Amino acid sequence: MAAQLLPHRGTALQLDAQPVQRIGGLGVEVLLVARKQWESDGVPFTISGWTLDAAATLQVMGAEVLQ
Repeated sequence: MAAQLLPHRGTALQLDAQPVQRIGGLGVEVLLVARKQWESDGVPFTISGWTLDAAATLQVMGAEVLQ
């Protein structure tokens, strides 16, 4: 996933999480780091459309900031 995000660095990024049913710790970590990088670059990085299961996982992992 990181390799797919990197070419878009420096541009506003809107990700659709609707197809995501489950997400693991590594996926969450990649998204948190990407969000932080985009934030430090001053560029929007948003993710919308989380399923209820994926959103619950984010909450358990303390990564609600991705919602």
